[in-house]
Amino acid sequence: MASAASQETGIGHDVRSEQELEAGVLGNDPKQSQGDASVDSVWVEKGDVLDFKHGKAFAQRKQVFKKRLEVNIRDLFRYIYEDGANIYTEFHKSVMGDWDVKITSWENVGGHRERTGSFTKKLNYSIGPKQTRVAEKSFLAFTSTGFRLEWEIHNKDVPMGSSFRVENYFDFHDAGEGHTICIGYTAVNFLVFNLLKGKIASGALKDTPGAYAKLLDFITYGMERYFAEKNLSKLSVA
Repeated sequence: MASAASQETGIGHDVRSEQELEAGVLGNDPKQSQGDASVDSVWVEKGDVLDFKHGKAFAQRKQVFKKRLEVNIRDLFRYIYEDGANIYTEFHKSVMGDWDVKITSWENVGGHRERTGSFTKKLNYSIGPKQTRVAEKSFLAFTSTGFRLEWEIHNKDVPMGSSFRVENYFDFHDAGEGHTICIGYTAVNFLVFNLLKGKIASGALKDTPGAYAKLLDFITYGMERYFAEKNLSKLSVA
């Protein structure tokens, strides 16, 4: 039976133990410590580093989402990496209703991938600003059984926005037989003392699961369409 927490967040249970999931997602596998990734760990290239983490609040992250996907993890990585800027730009515009969206392409940096983005989004405050500019940094790195997609988000125009950064993590790992487990986490890195710390942290935990679900659905649908179009292109050439 699912716990109360799992019922509220949609977090279920995988067939593997929690220890095995932690080892795979967080790169704590004793057979593969952090450092240069070996060629047999997943599908990495020489020079890639396992378990890179940019976020300063990673140790304080909270699990808010978990879903089993009927997609191959290598195809998923390929889609996010090859068509990543287009995916995220379209997601912000068509699903989230954001505007002034600018997303760069991935760049290889020290054994992982990075990109930057910016957009403007609406706020639902009864008092205060009605919109905010957002600056975002994204990171893509391998773990011992998959990969991690990480965001650092700066909401520039919210109250005390300069004092904190929201950190979001998607950890994808291979569940075998063409399936992938996605586990979502969120954390807040407070740069200075903040009187609204508790409210900001609880708001991030409340808002993140819904946004995660929308993004994951958008990615998986787009991935199916992306590879279908590629296959049609190959057939037409043949």
